[in-house]
Amino acid sequence: MPSEAFDRFMGALRSAPCENPNRIGHAALRALQDSRIPEDALPCPELQREPCALNGVPCEWLRPPGAPLQRALLYIHGGGWSLGTLKTTRLFLAPMVRRIGLNAVSVGYRLMPEHPFPAGLDDCLAAYTALLEQGFAPRDLALMGESAGGNLVLALALRLKDEGLPPPGRLVAMSPVTYADTLEGSHTSLIPLEHILADDSFVVTKAARLYAPHTPPEHPYISPLYGALGGLPPLLITVGTDEILFDDALRFYQKARLSGIDATLLVGDHMVHSWPIFSERFPEAAQAVEQIAQFLQGRTP
Repeated sequence: MPSEAFDRFMGALRSAPCENPNRIGHAALRALQDSRIPEDALPCPELQREPCALNGVPCEWLRPPGAPLQRALLYIHGGGWSLGTLKTTRLFLAPMVRRIGLNAVSVGYRLMPEHPFPAGLDDCLAAYTALLEQGFAPRDLALMGESAGGNLVLALALRLKDEGLPPPGRLVAMSPVTYADTLEGSHTSLIPLEHILADDSFVVTKAARLYAPHTPPEHPYISPLYGALGGLPPLLITVGTDEILFDDALRFYQKARLSGIDATLLVGDHMVHSWPIFSERFPEAAQAVEQIAQFLQGRTP
C-alpha cells in the first residue's frame, strides 16, 4: 500500500486547481509558473548553482558537494514540450541531484508552440555536443529526463546513433512519451486513474500535433518506440501503474530488450506520472531516486 505521505500528496494534488495552457496560452502559463519562483531559489543550499550556455543554449549546473568532476548528468525537463523552465526544474532536480551525487546540467531548450520540432531536440543535441567539446568522455555522461523530457532523452539517443556521434554511458527516462500517433492502450484506459496529465492539454496526440505540426507523429524522434533501438546504451525506465503513459514505458522496454539493450523497467505500484521527481514529498519517490542513483553508478537497481 502507498505511504501516508503519498496519500497526503495525492489529496493535495486532487484539490489543486488545474492549470490548462489551452485556456490562457502556453507562453502565458509558462511565464505565470516561472514568476512564482524567486530567481535564486535553490531548495538545497549546499548545492552550487552555475548558470551557463552550452553552444548557445541556456543551461544551469547544479553541483552537489563531492561530486566527481569528470562525470555529468544532462537533464531534460518535461512539460508536454511546452512548459517548464530552468527555475521550475531546479525545484525538483536539486533534491534529486543531492541524492544521486552527480553534477547535473539542466537544459533550457526551446519550447513549442513558439518553437516547434525539431528546435527543442536540436538544443538538447547542441548541449550534449558542448559537453563532449569540453572534454567529457561519452561514457562519463548520462541523459535523464521526465515525461516529454524522457521522450527527448530517447529521441536524442536515437539521433546520436543516426548521426554517428558517441552515445552517453547511460539513459534514464521517467514516464517517457514513446508513441504519439494513437490513443489506444493506457492513453485512454488509464484516464480514470490519471491525476497529473488529467486535462485535455496533455492528450498525447494533440500535444504531438502542436509540437511537430509538419512531421508525422510516427517519426522516431517524436515516437521513439518506432526507432531502431539496437546499439542504445544501458537504459532505465520508470513508470507508475496509475498513469496514462504506462504502455509507453512498457512497450519501449519490451522492444529495447528484444533489441538486445541492457534495459531495466522500474514500476511504481499506484504511483503517478513522473513520481521520482517528488523525492521530497513521499518515500516511494525518494526510494526511486536511490535506485536511479544505483543505476547511474553502474549497479542494478
